[in-house]
Amino acid sequence: MDSEKSSVTLKIGWILLLLAGLLMTLGGLESFAVAYWGADDLIAGVSLEKLAQVNPDLPKAMRGRRATAAFYATSCGLLVAWVAVAAYPWNFCPVLVQEKDGRGFALEIGPGRTLAALLRAHPAHRSSQPVISSLQSR
Repeated sequence: MDSEKSSVTLKIGWILLLLAGLLMTLGGLESFAVAYWGADDLIAGVSLEKLAQVNPDLPKAMRGRRATAAFYATSCGLLVAWVAVAAYPWNFCPVLVQEKDGRGFALEIGPGRTLAALLRAHPAHRSSQPVISSLQSR
């Protein structure tokens, strides 16, 4: 029972981590759009047009800072989402078990041959079942 509860808790944690990464990415992209195309970008209640009256280069500097912060937020969000997807222990065994008659093939989607090698080493894999990699490794 503790193992099942731990497994569910771990799965919920990975899903929440993925959700947080995607939300961070979307927030960064939205901030990037505001930096370059936002009409009413207010800083402490003051518009960029009013700041331009003080110093003409100030709006450009503020947009550049906002775009840099948006880039970092987007990058961090993508990294967190990638960690959540790549580190989660995905289970590919049911795909092998469903092929009881020996027909069919396995298609690896992505660069490299990692999944294909794991698939060929699996005890349920038959040598008559071809494994096709979609992208060649360099």
